[in-house]
Amino acid sequence: SQPSLRDFKAMVEKGGDGRLRVPVVSYNIRVDVEEGNKDNNFSSRAPRLAAFFHAASPWLVGLQEPSSSQLLHLENLIPDYYGTVGYEGHNHSQLQRTDSRRRNDFQTAILYDTRHLKLIEQDHIWLSETPKIPNSKGFGSRGIRTATGAVFKVINGKDVDSDGEAKKSNAKLSTNVSETMIIHINTHLDVWIERARRGQSRVLLQWVHEFVAKFPEAYVFVTGDFNTSVGQDPYQILTAKHLLSHLPSPSIDENVCERTHHGYKKKNDDSDADDGCDFAVNQIGPGDQSHYESETKGNTERIFNLKDAWEVCAETSEIPPTNFATSFHGWLGTIVNSYAARMALRVAFALHGSGVIWPKPIPTSLRQIPTMMAQFEVGRFWSQMPLSFARMHVDWILYSEPKAKAEFSLQKSAKSTRHSVETESKDGEKESEELLKIKGKGASILPIRVFMGEVRNQNFSSDHFPIVALFEIELSGAQKREN
Repeated sequence: SQPSLRDFKAMVEKGGDGRLRVPVVSYNIRVDVEEGNKDNNFSSRAPRLAAFFHAASPWLVGLQEPSSSQLLHLENLIPDYYGTVGYEGHNHSQLQRTDSRRRNDFQTAILYDTRHLKLIEQDHIWLSETPKIPNSKGFGSRGIRTATGAVFKVINGKDVDSDGEAKKSNAKLSTNVSETMIIHINTHLDVWIERARRGQSRVLLQWVHEFVAKFPEAYVFVTGDFNTSVGQDPYQILTAKHLLSHLPSPSIDENVCERTHHGYKKKNDDSDADDGCDFAVNQIGPGDQSHYESETKGNTERIFNLKDAWEVCAETSEIPPTNFATSFHGWLGTIVNSYAARMALRVAFALHGSGVIWPKPIPTSLRQIPTMMAQFEVGRFWSQMPLSFARMHVDWILYSEPKAKAEFSLQKSAKSTRHSVETESKDGEKESEELLKIKGKGASILPIRVFMGEVRNQNFSSDHFPIVALFEIELSGAQKREN
């Protein structure tokens, strides 16, 4: 069963034993436009969104789609201890938030609780071949797509409840800024073009790696509306294991390269991937031990792996997430969870992942079909079928432990990542060594609760449900020793 938000807040405050509990939310709040039903206009939705913020009290929120004025509206309704991260370049930070030039500066905004987190660095990119050029588009994307990144340090555990009363929580943290660091990256991929989503995913992953290289002690959270179902290519790109010394190329010419089990290789070429197809040699696939040895040459190597909080929680938590078919409901609410809707959604997602371009309004003429099918690749249909009939979410919360904690030897990695060492668990089930380590709290970060939030009343409140996750992370250095 799903927790009430009151129960969720109580869970956040437990902490203890040198571990900190961090609530994270990913939420597409839908752009402010005139809706067919006036009760769905943002002015009507905003109070319900604010009530959700008050109830969940997240430390980090990745928002998608808000305009600058829309976010100002929301900020006036939520507690004033939330800070905002958006685009600040080209002197935009000197402009008023109401200035029309700032309209799109917060479309992938990050909100953070200033009682718990101190912002130490922020950045912003465009998901294109030239990510530092403002408003650049790439990979055939119809719209301008961005990502916002921020680095925080955890500050003291002095918390203030909704009535302003000071209280201790989260393991009685030090009153000073701590050594525990968090990277949060938030994004929104293209909704129309599948090839664009793949390219944007590689740019995003490259950027995550740059943050990780600069802040190797930081935990990583990646939130977003990926417009992609679980298991499809962008999901596989972002959640694959990668050698930190060999990053995937953000620019792959798919007229030259073809998709393989491990990434890409040059078309009609059985040799190792090359000439812009080097994504293949950077991604570690199951059973690919000879390739791994050639890349590491027997040396200690670091492997980077963004994990899906929902999937890990489903495997490791005593109370796994309740299955709900999709985080995007398109104003249909819980109807999308019916069996008939799930069947239709699974086929629709497979077509979407195979290149079909769904028009915004429902097609009304057969003449629209050629345009819709122009990029359809029939051979990709089955490979892009969502992995689960029960979960076809487009909104995810991905995470990773710090790079500094991810180092292990070739011999150890061969056991844990290639050949699953089976061990008898207490209930008699066979489980991998890695999973037992997570369940035994050996991992430095663990999602202990993940669920889909409900922010509607009799009317709907945007066309997405928020994803809420509670992480337990290991405190760093002196901060841990004080507990």
